[in-house]
Amino acid sequence: MNLFYRLKDDEGLIECKKGDLFDLHEPYDLEHAIFLDKDKREVLLKFDRLEITPTCDKCGYFYNRKAECLCLR
Repeated sequence: MNLFYRLKDDEGLIECKKGDLFDLHEPYDLEHAIFLDKDKREVLLKFDRLEITPTCDKCGYFYNRKAECLCLR
């Protein structure tokens, strides 16, 4: 299972929209981290703005709320 972070609050951010996915690059401090966006740009974000979104290793799709991926349906 791969973990991505989905943006749940885009207030005050430039070029980031609610629902965008980020990959953790490196921790910055206890409340912030540097993430990579889809274009591999580094973005400093607060953990409070993000929610963890797991993906399936086999098919690469995101799990739904019932913890089912596309290959299991």
